[in-house]
Amino acid sequence: MFPKKLREGELTGRFAKRRFINSVLDVSTFPYSRDVTGHRGCVNCLAFSNTHTGSSRESGKFLASGSDDRRVLLWQVGCEVPKKWAKQFIGHESNVMSVVFDTFSETVFSSGRDGFIHKYNIEASHYPAWISAKKTSEVLKISLCPSNPQGSVIVSASVDGFLTLWDWRAGHKPIGFIRCGSSVNSVDFNPVNGNYFASGSRLHGPQLWDMRSSWRSGPRGPECTPTIQYSKLSGLAKNISGVSFDKLGKHLICSAAKYFPTLYAIEEEIPKCVFENKNFKDYCTYKSAQFGGNDDQFVVSGSDDFRIYVWERPPIDGAPGKEEQNTNQNKYWGDDFDILYARKCKAILIGHRSIVNNIAFHPVEPLMVSSGVEKIIKFWSPFPFGPSDLIPTVKRGRSPTIFNSDEEEEEEDEEEAIEGLELSDGDEDGTKEDKMVLRLFDYLNYVEAYHPNMMEAVQSDEDNESSDSDDEARDYDVEDE
Repeated sequence: MFPKKLREGELTGRFAKRRFINSVLDVSTFPYSRDVTGHRGCVNCLAFSNTHTGSSRESGKFLASGSDDRRVLLWQVGCEVPKKWAKQFIGHESNVMSVVFDTFSETVFSSGRDGFIHKYNIEASHYPAWISAKKTSEVLKISLCPSNPQGSVIVSASVDGFLTLWDWRAGHKPIGFIRCGSSVNSVDFNPVNGNYFASGSRLHGPQLWDMRSSWRSGPRGPECTPTIQYSKLSGLAKNISGVSFDKLGKHLICSAAKYFPTLYAIEEEIPKCVFENKNFKDYCTYKSAQFGGNDDQFVVSGSDDFRIYVWERPPIDGAPGKEEQNTNQNKYWGDDFDILYARKCKAILIGHRSIVNNIAFHPVEPLMVSSGVEKIIKFWSPFPFGPSDLIPTVKRGRSPTIFNSDEEEEEEDEEEAIEGLELSDGDEDGTKEDKMVLRLFDYLNYVEAYHPNMMEAVQSDEDNESSDSDDEARDYDVEDE
């Protein structure tokens, strides 16, 4: 998959290898792709091992993926695209929504819609070595404190409107709570300073929290006050589905529903840059924009139009990037500040057959993976995967189903899609795509685009349910039994 000089170590020295890879990415980004199958449902999350310890020879040795099939699959990533998963971890009772490795790549943690967090030892059983106490709602995201290399300190984000602190050494029950007041969709620790972590919620947008002062011992009480409440400006959606730090811990990229990926300097409330494209869409599902490249010189996000958008990151506050004609500062929000708009994409990658939600970059090699509504994981590289890839081919991604504008026929289409989903037996091992599932998400795409009030009503009901659950007595016994 990689050139001979990369495979055989001809490029001696970490910086020589980095310069070579960056020079290639500067020209071609990721023109080659391969599909990997193994899951039997939508692939909701991806994570490489040792993401923030890129100096290690073992960095990126493993890829973990979580799916609607309730499994976590472990893939061994070498110089070739894996043909089959190396190990599967089981135990979740519903969709797996988040996976993350500890620093030493000895343990995989996962969370899901069943309300549990699982800890799996890679060299041990397929079953979890530790299971958290059940949350009252879905756990959408987890992040491990980098100050604890073994991943003992965990923060989870959940639909019940809480950030929850766990330490598996102390037992199965939570040891701290932050009440956010609405569904918390994402959380990420600063990779350099483990005292801080960021969250993204439905109503309050992106927020920064301090590990030393933000936690309460129980879930009761009013909403907590963040260390920094990042600005929710006019035109900037407040429903944040993803937050992610860059490698230096100085900037934060946020995915906002019905908006564009937005970059913040962690100490400033006002956004620094918005990454735009007229065709980019983030309506239907939770997205997670990421920094990419050896020096985090790209911002990358999947889209509802089945594509992956790659923007070059402008040089903000000393961050890596290029000063080109792809940005302007002619738009102003307010009187005292301006926001940079990056409108020219470095690349738009085509090949997925449905909505793309997740992106992950290998910590040291020129490799990117993506997933979403499909059952596949797609590997991307600036180099050919084999002789058949010597000339990049123009890939035609599947086009969304076009629904008739007649209301009665729309209802029939929806019913047909749902019935097909229930009745579809799939193939023998369940890894082939279910066309009716793809068509169902096409319909959701259509509803968001042409009948947005329908989805807003559903989301409003979800917020009310979250508020109701806040008022109920939730008797977490914080002390371990």
